Amino acid sequence: MLLLIIGGTVKGVEEKTCSNDECAIKLTYFDVKARAEPIRIALRQAKLEFIDERLTYESWIGGIKAATPSGSLPVLSMNGKTYSQSVAIARWAAKQSNLYPRETLAGLTVDEVMDITQEVLTKAPSASDPTEKERLRKEYASGFMKNKMNFLESKLKQTEGPFVLGSEISIADLVLYYFLMDMLRSGQFDFVDSNYIDAFPELAALETAV
Repeated sequence: MLLLIIGGTVKGVEEKTCSNDECAIKLTYFDVKARAEPIRIALRQAKLEFIDERLTYESWIGGIKAATPSGSLPVLSMNGKTYSQSVAIARWAAKQSNLYPRETLAGLTVDEVMDITQEVLTKAPSASDPTEKERLRKEYASGFMKNKMNFLESKLKQTEGPFVLGSEISIADLVLYYFLMDMLRSGQFDFVDSNYIDAFPELAALETAV
């Protein structure tokens, strides 16, 4: 079945999410898209039933955080075992569907883009003082982050577009969009302009296509 994503929703994929203990898979995250949405989409594309557990911040800090493997979300629970790390879970979920390529070099490209996306997020500087944080973030956006965006832009120029692998959407596009682009566009990447992606035409085209 062809995956078609319009306006952040999946078209042409039957909703298979369940809400009882009969499900073998449970995905735990907050009630937002962000790092969980690529996983949700991949699981639905694979027609795997799963419990879509969405926590409040209060329940997270109230005790659930201490019980997670690394004190972070999302978490995937399956067959009595628990797994963490958003990119690792997204990759596994994509491999259950058609969102991760079978061809090894295409898979390498997908992994490369997901790792760069993660790197941009994890290396973003912070500071307790808002003025200092603003200075660091602006420097980051015009330096390290810009270099990574230029690299992704060059990768996209090598394809027939609009996606990382050309005409077919993959988990790399979803991770790039929901982890980073949506965060930027919604103004949640502190002190980085919400229109930051517009300076990179190929990336902006991918954003529109997703």
